[in-house]
Amino acid sequence: MKNVAIMIPFHNSFSWVNLALQSVKFSRHNMGDCFIVNDGSSIEELQLCNELISRTNNLTLINNNGRRGFGGAVNYAISKLKKYKYILVLNSDCLITPNTVRKLLVPFQENENTIMSCPYSNNSPDYSYPINDGFSFISQDKHFNDYFKNKKIKEYYEANTIVGNCLMIDVSKFLELDGFSSEWGIGYGEETDLQFRALKKNYYSYIVLNTYVYHYGGASFTKINDIEKI
Repeated sequence: MKNVAIMIPFHNSFSWVNLALQSVKFSRHNMGDCFIVNDGSSIEELQLCNELISRTNNLTLINNNGRRGFGGAVNYAISKLKKYKYILVLNSDCLITPNTVRKLLVPFQENENTIMSCPYSNNSPDYSYPINDGFSFISQDKHFNDYFKNKKIKEYYEANTIVGNCLMIDVSKFLELDGFSSEWGIGYGEETDLQFRALKKNYYSYIVLNTYVYHYGGASFTKINDIEKI
């Protein structure tokens, strides 16, 4: 899709990056608009990523030269990708479905004051829904899509707290608000903080109910020794 990029920040979670990229390919997104963002991974992990890039057409690696952590990596990468109108920030342990990108763009297309949108998933605080017995996350996505289509119910609503594991962002509004704040350290909370700062500008964030993604949870953070303290 024009003017839309996908970025996958990662820290020592190459195995999940590989799976996330497979889901992006399955979604038919243009791989020339896909970026993986290295946030201080080990030499071994970075070598694996470079090997992947060497055999994957149109995939670009961005090394985070800004502050460390999820927010810092996203801020740095978006500062390098200003030509895009929208960027989907995808956790390395999150798998999208074929229509995720298109569906997450709907609130932006219908409301010019939209700054962020996110989907339902199996593991998203406030927006978790278990996968039905016998379903895959892809068939769960189709189930949600068909439900809202048949009922002719509005597919998205203003989020009480936005969730960052699969987050569509309006680039210009994100930069206007100086992105994710540094006080959130390596992660957790920065997307909600941005959501509430955005409200002061009358920019809104939405949960999109007719799309569903799979989120393992904590793929990068579990590699950090003092994660419970953080």
